[in-house]
Amino acid sequence: MDCVELDSSELQANWNQMLYQVSATFSMLLLYALYIVLFTFSMYTVIRQNPAGRRFFLVISSIMFLLGTCDVIVSVFLVGIAIKVDKAQVQGSSSLPHLLQLYNTFFIVDAILMVANNLVTDVLFSYRCYFVWGLRKWVLIGPGLGMVATVVLGSFTATGSESLPKIIFLAPYLTAVATSVLLMCLTAGRIWYIRREAREASGRTFYPGRDTAIAMIIESGSLYCLAIIVWVVAQSIIYEFPNSGPESVYIFFGVTSGVWSQIVNIAPTLILVRIGLGKCQWIQDSTQSHGIGPGPMTFGQNSNIASRSIGNPVHTVDFGSVMEMNDSNSTAFTRSK
Repeated sequence: MDCVELDSSELQANWNQMLYQVSATFSMLLLYALYIVLFTFSMYTVIRQNPAGRRFFLVISSIMFLLGTCDVIVSVFLVGIAIKVDKAQVQGSSSLPHLLQLYNTFFIVDAILMVANNLVTDVLFSYRCYFVWGLRKWVLIGPGLGMVATVVLGSFTATGSESLPKIIFLAPYLTAVATSVLLMCLTAGRIWYIRREAREASGRTFYPGRDTAIAMIIESGSLYCLAIIVWVVAQSIIYEFPNSGPESVYIFFGVTSGVWSQIVNIAPTLILVRIGLGKCQWIQDSTQSHGIGPGPMTFGQNSNIASRSIGNPVHTVDFGSVMEMNDSNSTAFTRSK
């Protein structure tokens, strides 16, 4: 029986890669199951309540779900290929080069899917910011530049050589974090400003609905950013052990990769779910009859919030100007973002 001479360093590198892929896929599948539930509920909410921008949210959410599903499928394929690579190396099979090339190809596809998925999520967050700022286009300049930089750098590193400096590989993730933080601050900051204007106009000091809206925005943005930051930390650790590091490092890296790949979809979907539970509303005004877009915003903890002040005027903010609307003449419906 012929003996096969194995390169221990290559064997360890392929073994670590398999551990990474199995860990990533396992954590991805767990969160994907949760995402399916959240996605189904959010779609039901958007369709049932017919909020402003329903078509946009249906399209964007469907694209996110499609990309997330494709990412899971590719990841499962990568696990199978990684196992075959280890088996072919141990057996000295001539198919090893082909399997390695196939793995690298699918790995690039997986990276490109993540870039696209991240872009769609940023578009959804930008749409929310655009509405909160009263359809002011200039507010999207900064986030737009950040999204373009993330896509360009992400596409470059996905198809680039492994010999690229670490900072180049981490650059798209850093720009993604910066873009997300900027959108979060712009949106939450604008709602805080609206809350302050409403307080000065009405004399009220307690607006639990707007506080809830700010908390929702910070919650989703922080969850999204935290997942990327933890992944960047794991990636930095991996650079210290390129091929022969501890197995626990590669398992940790795989788990963070799998978590981030699904959090990028779960974070914005959570907002749709919470809105479906009655956390946020729009007040309809004349701009909607002309198809311009949603009117002034109001945030409530349930769909009956207006009934608390029947007979009294309700103070709302029309994106920069304070206006008083009579509660009996206002029409409320749930906002989907």
